[in-house]
Amino acid sequence: MKRNKLIWMAAVAAVALGQASCLNSDSDFHDEAAPVRPGIYIYNAAHSQNEAAMQPADVALRLAVLRAEAEKQGKTDDLNSVTVDGQNVKTLLFGMYTQITEDESEAGTYVIEYRNSGGQRPYDIYSRTGTVRVKTQGVALERTDASKRWSVSLGSEKLAITGGSSVAVLSTGETELYFEGGVCRIGFSNALSEADGRKASWSGDFELTTEMKEGLSFSGLKDASFELDGSARGTSFWSFNGTTSAAMSYTVTDGKYQPSRTGSPSTIMGGTELCGLTSPMDYNPADYPSSEVKVVWTVSGNMLSYAVTYNGTTVNF
Repeated sequence: MKRNKLIWMAAVAAVALGQASCLNSDSDFHDEAAPVRPGIYIYNAAHSQNEAAMQPADVALRLAVLRAEAEKQGKTDDLNSVTVDGQNVKTLLFGMYTQITEDESEAGTYVIEYRNSGGQRPYDIYSRTGTVRVKTQGVALERTDASKRWSVSLGSEKLAITGGSSVAVLSTGETELYFEGGVCRIGFSNALSEADGRKASWSGDFELTTEMKEGLSFSGLKDASFELDGSARGTSFWSFNGTTSAAMSYTVTDGKYQPSRTGSPSTIMGGTELCGLTSPMDYNPADYPSSEVKVVWTVSGNMLSYAVTYNGTTVNF
């Protein structure tokens, strides 16, 4: 199996949590985009804020896939040695220089340390530094329930996420994950982050669904598709008036995702996203006549398209 195929398989851990799908708002991209361009700005801000807040859940899902593959191969004592078709699974999921250790003082708690190594190629479009702690209570994620959940918190080193020239720093907040009725429930509250001097506090609840033929093992998810539903809201690290951090909301309904063959985190294949500004004090209505935008994704044949509806106007891209 070729390495790019394995990277595609590695992407299933991120599913919708790191799709990084900013919409193009350049005037030369689509002459008819002008009526919905303010809505595209709203979408890109709310989407990226939610993406940053869900990074701890993304880390936990990657760890769940690695642990499930290790259990399948009988290598639970050494997660760093798990391979599939000659490729190291930890490297594919977390990067070459990321260190994963089990806390000797707290069984079932893993410390993931992202190290800033100049030669490391990030496993998606972001580079990371800092530590994340995942408490598994000694139970595989797919065998959890409401009474025995995985929890994720940040270590003493804050988690910095770099994309292009932008850096978002996550500081506190706790994320929980557990399975119920075949659905992975993801919840997080008061996820604090900061970017460009503006602070954000974000909370949300999501449901992730996939068909698990072989549990969450890396090799068993190669043909999996996923569905994500849920919503989040709070104060973002974006400003629409040049002064205050904007209060925003994000909702995804029937979001269908497929692992990307190109190695990107994931590809959305359908569903509806709603993004909004929730406080009229945070924006000028002359610039943003509507506070909400809707984006609908569809696939026809091999073509992925989306329709942006803003202030009564719909533009297809």
